Amino acid sequence: MEKTNINKYDYNILLWLFAAIPLVDFINGSIITMLNFGNEISIGKFYRIFTIILIVYIIVKYSNKLEKKRHIVGMFITGLIIIAYLLIFFYYHRSFKGVIYDAVSISKLLLIFIIIYGMSFLYRKKLINIDIVNKIFNFYLVIFPFTMLVPYILGLGSPTYSSGLGYTGLYYANNDLSIVLLISTIYGLNSVIIKRNVKTIILFILNLISLLLVGSKTGILGLLIALLAYFIFYGKKVIKTKVISKKNIVIIAISFILLVGCILVLFYPVFNKMMDRLIYFYNKEGNIFAALLSGREKFLSVAIKNLAREKFLAFKILFGVGFFYRNNWGKGRLVEMDLMDIFFSLGVIVAIVIVYYIVKLLYEMIKNLNEKNFVFFVCISIVLLFSFIAGHVAFSALSGSILALMISGYYLCDFNNDFD
Repeated sequence: MEKTNINKYDYNILLWLFAAIPLVDFINGSIITMLNFGNEISIGKFYRIFTIILIVYIIVKYSNKLEKKRHIVGMFITGLIIIAYLLIFFYYHRSFKGVIYDAVSISKLLLIFIIIYGMSFLYRKKLINIDIVNKIFNFYLVIFPFTMLVPYILGLGSPTYSSGLGYTGLYYANNDLSIVLLISTIYGLNSVIIKRNVKTIILFILNLISLLLVGSKTGILGLLIALLAYFIFYGKKVIKTKVISKKNIVIIAISFILLVGCILVLFYPVFNKMMDRLIYFYNKEGNIFAALLSGREKFLSVAIKNLAREKFLAFKILFGVGFFYRNNWGKGRLVEMDLMDIFFSLGVIVAIVIVYYIVKLLYEMIKNLNEKNFVFFVCISIVLLFSFIAGHVAFSALSGSILALMISGYYLCDFNNDFD
């Protein structure tokens, strides 16, 4: 499918708008960590607003008369719903600062769906194709290791945890970084399988090193799940078609074992500290579940108790209490499980709508699974899993935007007209 009737200028704006997301987060993190500025002054917030406005503008620009009416009505209704939520939350906290805080938090979640809708709409109009998503992620394969490894070599940046474990470079949010590096590494692995050349192998290894440097159990566990998924998917294909000889299978297996061995030797200090951290939480909490969640189950328990004490409980269960108001909930102000944070802040109605969309999306992906969209299925499934148990996706401009691009990539591979 070729691009038709789209202005080259608009196409390039869209391409670089998304390609620049890691750079914006890197610059933002550099300002916060190196210049000791508070995260209240964030170019990421301005960039997110700019992204929303620009995508909406491009959608409207390439809409016909009927579509423009639909989009204007949709934006008007969405705006009214957001204003209604903000007024409800204002009644709870009575703070204009709280209104801004809530609006910014809602915009993070809104951005994900605007990106998905915008990209799929332009694809349906035959203005873009899967190439734009591949170009963006090929750029990520270069920019993420560059912004991680160059500062590491220069001795800049900070550790992931206060114990000294891991390295996040000049990025500010380590959990968000771990998730996007995981996506980038999986995409790099997929490129190696498809293209099988020196360039893709080098880029994959550089992204893998960057991911391991962070020292996050989320990243390591996600990578293991991805490797298992690829082994099963392509293993079944090899057995069925017999496209690879037994000799080549042995060579691949030995190469994989050697790669894993080198990784374990080179990153032994990181893995050792990770195990120490897991053992610490296990000894402290007494069970492996709590150790893996790093105390999030306690945040959830505190949040539930705080909600149970609220007046107008039924109303607050339906529509949430907002984000700013939860700052008074102590440890329950942020559960770090995205679905739970959506439930407490925006209510059960929004949570159900999102769960319905995710279940439908996963069902469609499994039903239409093929070699072309497999990388998107793996990345989306793993990121959604960690979004539920570890957070830092739905309300992260960095990982949320890249998840949205992955979902867009799936639709651009195999678009289903039921998406509307």
